[in-house]
Amino acid sequence: MTLKSFDAKRSSRIITATQPSGAPKNFKTNNGKYMRETDYRRHTKMLPNGFIYTVNENDTASCDASKQQKHHYGTPSTNFDFFNMFQRKRNNKIFVSRATNKITEFNNEINQNRMNSLDSQFYKALRPLLIISEIFICAPVALQNLHNQSNYCTFCRKCLQIVWGLIAYIAIAHGSYNEYFFLNTYLPTQELPFYLSEFAFYLSHILLIMLASYFGRKTFTFFLTFILDFDSKLLKHCKIRMHYKDLRKFLRNHLSMNFVFFLSAVILGVIQRRPSLFGILTINTSYTLPNVITQTSLIQYYALIYVINKRMQLLYQLTEHTLKQSLQVNIFNVQQRLRVLRGLYADMDAYTKHLNDTFALPLLLLFMASLKSLSFYIFTLYKWIDKWTDLSWTVVSYGIIEICWQFSRAFLTLHFNQAVHNQRKHAAILLISFSRVAERLEPTINRFIVQLSTDPRNYVICGIIPLNMNVLMAMFFPVSALFIFLVQYDVTYEALTTIKIHCMTIRRKMLTPMADGVKKF
Repeated sequence: MTLKSFDAKRSSRIITATQPSGAPKNFKTNNGKYMRETDYRRHTKMLPNGFIYTVNENDTASCDASKQQKHHYGTPSTNFDFFNMFQRKRNNKIFVSRATNKITEFNNEINQNRMNSLDSQFYKALRPLLIISEIFICAPVALQNLHNQSNYCTFCRKCLQIVWGLIAYIAIAHGSYNEYFFLNTYLPTQELPFYLSEFAFYLSHILLIMLASYFGRKTFTFFLTFILDFDSKLLKHCKIRMHYKDLRKFLRNHLSMNFVFFLSAVILGVIQRRPSLFGILTINTSYTLPNVITQTSLIQYYALIYVINKRMQLLYQLTEHTLKQSLQVNIFNVQQRLRVLRGLYADMDAYTKHLNDTFALPLLLLFMASLKSLSFYIFTLYKWIDKWTDLSWTVVSYGIIEICWQFSRAFLTLHFNQAVHNQRKHAAILLISFSRVAERLEPTINRFIVQLSTDPRNYVICGIIPLNMNVLMAMFFPVSALFIFLVQYDVTYEALTTIKIHCMTIRRKMLTPMADGVKKF
């Protein structure tokens, strides 16, 4: 039996396995010739394993070289074993690398599928809000399908939104103008400036919202994609897959409240201006439509702040779970996990600051309008609640709706920001309680505490109003002061008006006898 070598071009050696006893007289060589037994023994050598190694006639030089280098490379059998071992290791490395690449590709495919699933679920939860925002010119068009929309379709939708926005803004301005002069006929003089300021707030706020929707596509896209990137980091580092059922429920509740307000305002407008279709359109375009647009824009802000609050709660739970495992798990793994959580906290803080800076001017106008509207409509209730007429009933109804609406806007804005701020405080307190448990974790925890304890002014709009619940209590002082001023002004105005009417009556009575005497004469 003959075993061929792996590379016949580089070597002409042939290993011939024969039984060591009973060799034949004539032996066949590599060239096909036969040689004698003596020549065969001269050209062969018994190997230690019992086999015979035969050298070709034309390969004596290579045999001599192998004998001279025997102490370096060993016998040809050992060279053959070494070559097999090297080839086996090389094949194992190739197999391992291919398997690793396959596993990496499979994991990347799984992560991509999970990201696509998160993307579809997120935009599915936001879809009602995005559609309503496009209708009321509060958001750019085609935000939910950025990659599936053709350029021509997106361009047409942008042009349609611009035309519709111009029509809506002209209608609001025209309705406010007509409503002001309509109210001028039957309202007292001291109430007209408040209605005029209300119309001015509406027009300025709506203008800011429309400009943001036209020129803020990158900003809106960043706000949405950041949430998806953050959730992908949670999936990658913490193995937590987010769901958006709570966000869908939150948006459904707020959009339902917005619809109830819209329906009640339209019904009151129809009742108040029943005989005139133009009057119904005027009051709905000057009051109902601006409030619906501003509230839809605020729902966007509420949704983003709500998402931030939920992510901060999740980070707090992960931090607490990591610190509790610090006594059982390797310290190096705990440090690495804390660094990841610290980076996630930093990303969320930067996102919160960018969000509040973007909505700074609309929120400032919101608080100014709330201060004015709360005091004025409380005064309206005080003045009209004892006059049971058709006009007083509608005015009182509008006053109640506006008070609830303005108070809820201010309260929800402050409440959600206060909740996010409280999550930072709770996380800092938690880290302080664990700072002395493990000495090796103390530097990492201390840096984490410093990051959470610093005030980056994420919750201050325009450097004027801090977004915490203390502002809600502070709002009562200017509201009450303005209400007292309006009551005193109204009492003084009515007293002066009564005196003026009384003087005119006395003067008329004094002039009446003189006129009768002139007639008799």
